[in-house]
Amino acid sequence: MVSVRGSLFAQLQAIMAWEAYGRLVQISAPTLVIHGENDRLVPPENGRMIAARIPGAKLTIIPQASHIFYDRSARLAHGAILEFLAAQATRKQERTAPFQVAKAVELIRAPLTDK
Repeated sequence: MVSVRGSLFAQLQAIMAWEAYGRLVQISAPTLVIHGENDRLVPPENGRMIAARIPGAKLTIIPQASHIFYDRSARLAHGAILEFLAAQATRKQERTAPFQVAKAVELIRAPLTDK
């Protein structure tokens, strides 16, 4: 059986060994980085660095929030997530709408054939 102290040490080793910063530039999906303004476990500067490294990422700093969001901070984070997702849905519609219209026109213009 592993002790709590041993578990914490193993977790710390895993954190220290993990490196993904170099691969962040490869992320092509829309990305929202949320960070607490008063996070003492992971400083807000880390969130800024991550967002700056991911192409097109949006950064939201939750005022007065720590590492774990409670009450008001959770509501602010939830709002930021919903706003981000709504913006992505709007962008997707804007990108696909011209294709959908062109496809519909193509189908209307196509001669009717019996198959």
